[in-house]
Order: sequence, then structure tokens, then C-alpha cells
Amino acid sequence: MINTIKLLLTKTIKRQLLLGMIVIFLILMSIFIINLINNQKDFLHNQSLSQTISLANTFSKNSTSWVLSNDFIGMEEIVESIKEYPSLQYAMLLSLDGKVLAHSDKKYTNQYINDKISIEILSSKPEVIILLNNANVIDIAVPILRDTQHIGWARIALGQEENTNNIKDIENHAILYILFAIFIAGFFSYIFAKWLTKDLYNLIDVAKQTTTGAKNLRADFTRDDEIGILASNINDMLDKIDLDEVKLKEELEKNINKDKLLTQQSKMASMGEMLENIAHQWRQPLSVISTASTGVLMQKEFKLSNEDKEIEALNIINDSAQHLSKTIDDFRDFFKPDKDSVLFSVKDVYHRTFGLLESKFKNRLIEVIEDIEDVEIFGLDGELIQVIMNILNNARDILETKDDEVKRLIFISIHPVDNEVVISIKDNGGGIPENIINNIFDPYFTTKHQSQGTGIGLYMSEEIVVKHMYGTISVENQEYKYQDIEYTGACFIIKLPISL
Repeated sequence: MINTIKLLLTKTIKRQLLLGMIVIFLILMSIFIINLINNQKDFLHNQSLSQTISLANTFSKNSTSWVLSNDFIGMEEIVESIKEYPSLQYAMLLSLDGKVLAHSDKKYTNQYINDKISIEILSSKPEVIILLNNANVIDIAVPILRDTQHIGWARIALGQEENTNNIKDIENHAILYILFAIFIAGFFSYIFAKWLTKDLYNLIDVAKQTTTGAKNLRADFTRDDEIGILASNINDMLDKIDLDEVKLKEELEKNINKDKLLTQQSKMASMGEMLENIAHQWRQPLSVISTASTGVLMQKEFKLSNEDKEIEALNIINDSAQHLSKTIDDFRDFFKPDKDSVLFSVKDVYHRTFGLLESKFKNRLIEVIEDIEDVEIFGLDGELIQVIMNILNNARDILETKDDEVKRLIFISIHPVDNEVVISIKDNGGGIPENIINNIFDPYFTTKHQSQGTGIGLYMSEEIVVKHMYGTISVENQEYKYQDIEYTGACFIIKLPISL
């Protein structure tokens, strides 16, 4: 169920952008709103505190003469004059010994204060005292002074219900703002993703149709960015393949250079799949670029821009762009014509190969377990990439047929043994049927549907390993145990001389 939901949400870049922008804006707006509400709470509360202190000071000054003359009627009139003050909970005048001289609620008049908070007044210095200061009430006691003589206390308490209601109104409006921000984020993300990925999907369509044999299709657009560079290189490669195919057909009619023809056909067969790999590789960084750039745009529109966040977004965009450029370089290196033998790292060749396929492996929930040593050999690194890619693609194809509940595993082992480097690629796909295992390196032999395979991938792999790199390649079914679970799978073993 989790995998289904994950696949549903991340199947396309458009969905990832929409989801990513909604989540980002929800987080940003929530942070902004929470901060705004907290600031507003502090502002309103501080304003109420100042208002209460000011009212208590006025109350104290107006009561001085009445307290001094011990005029209870005058004191009651002073209390009555502020009784209708908004949010007033109580007002009182106290003698120095704690007797209530006048109170907004007359039943307390002539009684003595006895609660813990009020009693603190009796032992306090003649200065403004904040008795209560919370979200519900603010209670202030102010000394009544005749010149410098302390003659009593004036006490005012204001309720905070109005502030609470104001905060609730702000919170309700905040929810509307958040919903509006999510709508705006989704709208702009959709527009941006549609514009950004239109030509990318064109490339995917070219790739898919190329794999089914449509050889005259080309990417029909011109751009100056990485997608444009990729499209231009793809068109150049397709043109070159067409040209080479014509030449090879002529040679085939004369029955010469069979290996070159098969090599080109193998390249052609993998072209569509490689384009799909690149499309998968690009989805996440394109989504990150779009999300970051749209986030900066929306922050500008809402006047929430922050230099640090903008720099962080630009760094994210730059890192993603660098990743896209590297993917293009890896893709172009794979389709370069064969070159002279060079000294290269087998470990590096494997990582370059897996980098072209990694996105699809993750998407198919295939776990790759590596046990690799760094070994250098002399040979054709580009052709070894093709061999490893053919074997990994075959393993991936068989693992895709397995249930999602079953672990999909591929084990890669690279180690020097005597004067050879031994490359072992093993899966848990159940193995190759015994009645065909001896034929899998034959030309045009395939167990796949005609639209999915040509039957020359493993044949060309054997040709490259044996004839071009002077090594050996073999396959066998193995039973093994991993994490206390028994598996069966095909194991390809490539042995190449470290030095010639």
C-alpha cells in the first residue's frame, strides 16, 4: 500500500512539483502565521499591560484626596466612575493594612483581603506591582501617595477575552491565507512543470518509439539549456546511427564486418532504454529546481523574502543543475565511438555504468549490494560499460516480474584473483531455465518479446569480453543464503586480465 501511494505521488515530475510546492508552502506559511500570531499575542498583551498600568495610575491619583480624608462615599464614586470600563473585572481601593475601602462589587467593601496574591501587597514597597499577568487577566496594584507619604493601594484587573477573540480571528484568517497559498503554489507549479517538462516528454516519446523500431524520429525543438543540449546530442547520435547503419548494411551485403553491424544494432537497441534512464535521472533534480525557484518567486510575491533562504534556494538550484550536467556527460560518454585501449579503474567503470541506471533501479525497488575493490586494467572502458549495462538490465528485467513483497536483490563483486580481475553479477530472480542456459550467448537468442529485446546484448557482451578484452564470460545458476533467507539466481562471471 505504501509503495502504491509513493508511486502514485512520484510517478511524474508534475505530481512531484505539485506535492513539493504544497508541502513547502504549507510549512513556510505555517511558520510565518505562527510567528505572526505569537507576535500579535505579545503586542496585544503588552498593550493591555500598559493600558492596565495607566488606568491604575489614574485611578490612584484620582483617589488620593478621598483616601486621605477617609471619605468612603467619594471613594465609592471613584470606583463607580470606572465600573463601565471595557474588560474591567474589578477595581478596589485598599488601606495599608489590607482593608477594602471601596470595591466595584460592594459586597467586598470593608472586608480584609486574605488571598495569597493580595496579601503580597501588604509587604511590598510603594511601587507598581504586577500581581497577575497571563492570557486571562492582568491585575495591577499601584500605591496611593500624598507627596511621598504612602496612604493606600489602588488595584485594577482587566480581563483578556477581547484579545483572545482577536487572536482567534487572526487564526481563522491565517487558515484562509494558507489555503490560498497552497492553491497559488499548485497553480504555478503546474504551469512551470508543464512548460519545463514539455520537451522532456517529447524526448521520452522519441525514446519509446525508437525502441520499437521507429528510426526517423528526432527531437523537434531548440533550446539553450541542458534539455536542448541533450536533444541536440540525441539527434546527432540518431543521425550518426542512421548513417552508420546504411554503411553497415552495405558491408552486410558483402558479408563483411559482422561485428560492427551487431555493435550498432546493440547500441540502437539500448538507445531508447538509455533515454528513459536519463528521463528518470532528471525527474528529481528538475523537481528540486522548480520547487526552489517557485518558492523564491512566491516569497517575493508575499513579501516574505529572506536573503538567507534565497541563497539557500539558489545553491539548491545550482547543485541540481550540476547534477543534470554530469548526467549529460555520462550519457554522451556512453555513446562515444570506440576508442583506443586505456588504463582505467574497473570500480570507476562500474559506478559510471550504475549511475546511468540507478534511477530505474530505485524506482523498481531493486537493492544493489556491492563488494568492490579498486582494480586497474588496460582495455576498452567504454565497451566494458556496455557489457556491465547489458547484464544489469537483464537482471532488472527479470526482477521486475517478481511480486513487490519479495525482495529484489543484485549482488556486485569486483576483486583481483591472481593476475585477473573477477567481476561477479548475481541476482535473486530464480535463475535461468536449464534448457536454455547454454544458448543465452547465441546471437539473436532472446526470451523476451520481439518489441522488448533483440537477442544481441549478451552475444555482443561475449564478443567484447572475449575478442576485444581477451577475457572470459560465463553464467551459472547459484543457490545462496542472504540475511538467513535462501535465494536462487543467475550469476554472470567476467574475468579480465589485469595486464597483457
